[in-house]
Amino acid sequence: MLQKGLQVLWKLKGIRQLQRKLSGRVYKSDFEWVPGMTTLEERNWFYQCAKEREWKGHIVDLGSWLGSTTVPLLKGLAESKTENAVKVYAFDRFIWNKEMADVATWLPGAPQLAVGSNFKSVLEENVKPFGQRAEVIEADLKTYQWNKGEIELLLVDAMKTRSLTVQIARSFFPSLKPGAVLIFQDFAHFFTPWIHVLTYQLRDKLKPVYNVPYSGSMSFDVLERIDLAELSFLDDIDSYPAIDDAFNYSLKYTNAENKAKVIAAKAMWYVYQNNLKKAKEIYDKEIGPEHYKLEDVAGVREYINRTKTIIFFEK
Repeated sequence: MLQKGLQVLWKLKGIRQLQRKLSGRVYKSDFEWVPGMTTLEERNWFYQCAKEREWKGHIVDLGSWLGSTTVPLLKGLAESKTENAVKVYAFDRFIWNKEMADVATWLPGAPQLAVGSNFKSVLEENVKPFGQRAEVIEADLKTYQWNKGEIELLLVDAMKTRSLTVQIARSFFPSLKPGAVLIFQDFAHFFTPWIHVLTYQLRDKLKPVYNVPYSGSMSFDVLERIDLAELSFLDDIDSYPAIDDAFNYSLKYTNAENKAKVIAAKAMWYVYQNNLKKAKEIYDKEIGPEHYKLEDVAGVREYINRTKTIIFFEK
């Protein structure tokens, strides 16, 4: 009953703004109306990134869901100096699953849809004001191959599994032009440890620039083109030999508020390897008790203690 009451309160815009204001956070945004799990800080950053230059390459949004990443990109693009036919390509499978249905019960503005239904029309309606600048693509990113040319901004909120991480990198990274912006929305999330291996292995090509406050998003500048051959390590990513180095590298560029989450991702790497002893060792030695109540830390603890089994959530 208490939880339901809190969920009702959270749907009130004034309550959400007051909570953020009291916490010293961004409490207003042009994009708050879009249902989504991204924070206002992230949405404002995506908008700012898209607004800051004259774009010549494509802008691609992987894992758009209901548009909380897509709409800020579109508005930023519309207000930029870009005069050509650059679009925002918004990708999703558009299959409403149980996790989405559960989230929608408390997420302000989220549609109440039946599990298994297609929600492409919801995103299309949310991006309709931007006309032909938006192209919504229904695709399974585990098999999709990008062939539309150079990408100048790639926002990734879809690396929810190892197979998705591998295919997304192979499909999209070789099309990133030097000087492009690459944003990982799940960089500081315990469930997606593969991102840290990826960015460490490609550290000569990707420069960490900004970990968005109050979020898991990390922006990188693309220094050089990434050849497909340089992604061959993905063939056996589960046996990557430098896990400590990879996560230590990420921790150097991660906000203080996110460091425990990145360590939780390191522990989760070993959960995926079914090495619960090593995962628990990392949890016990590298995460302080002051962080135990963090959602990501509590999340990995559930998997280590086997109170949860791994069910992949794919947007």
